[in-house]
Amino acid sequence: MYFITKANIITSQLFWENLSDSSQKKLCHFLARIYNSKISRFAIPFFCKRYSISQNLLQKYKPASGKNDFQSFQDFFTRKLAIPLKTNGSMSWPCEGYVCESGKFSDLNLVNIKGNLIKATKIFGKFHQDILAESSFFNIFLHNHNYHRFHSPVDAEVLDIEAISGKLLFLRPWFYQKNQVSFPSFLNERVIIKLKDSNQLVWHLCFVAGMGVGNIELHKNISIGNQIKMGDEIGLFLLGSTCCMSVPYLVAPKNYMAQVEVGAAI
Repeated sequence: MYFITKANIITSQLFWENLSDSSQKKLCHFLARIYNSKISRFAIPFFCKRYSISQNLLQKYKPASGKNDFQSFQDFFTRKLAIPLKTNGSMSWPCEGYVCESGKFSDLNLVNIKGNLIKATKIFGKFHQDILAESSFFNIFLHNHNYHRFHSPVDAEVLDIEAISGKLLFLRPWFYQKNQVSFPSFLNERVIIKLKDSNQLVWHLCFVAGMGVGNIELHKNISIGNQIKMGDEIGLFLLGSTCCMSVPYLVAPKNYMAQVEVGAAI
């Protein structure tokens, strides 16, 4: 495993990061076509074995296609919950994954982007000025084996949406130093949703694309002015992913790589 990780890091640094944005996108779209092909479904058993995804665990899900069986690897990767999501508490995690950075915005490390030190609020595009220094930040990395759909963390109104074009750098947090782990979230393609909760406080959810991502898809009901309930599905990642959150409450930070479950109380 160490040698595979090391090889991936070297590939990222020497090859992938030096490609132009358009070249990265072309290669990712090519991979997406492979993952959508019927023959790719034969990779699913090997993938499940690699990541210890048991048959019991798979019973929690159903194919994204609506068929009885997975039609392709992408159909498996974007699998749906078999029963509606049950949420806990007054606010819940929007996705499952590993927290690779968290804390108050005022306490976070500045990230070095091309020689400039940048605040974490810049991840959230044109909404960065909305974010208070005492708000809480979470960067959640969704590993390959995670469920790759995301849900609303609160009952809310959709205030605004911004799509930002950019790179498709590797998202894996162990590719970066801990104080630079959010680096790709500043540069990569991302979709940011601004929400207002029932207390009239503003949240931001930033869905970050990475190497291998064909698209980030939002559902039709996610449009400006619409009301959504906590646990409503917002959209999905087509391979790879990170979710960054601006939470307008003081929330205790998580340990590096602590796991969170979609729908569990924040």
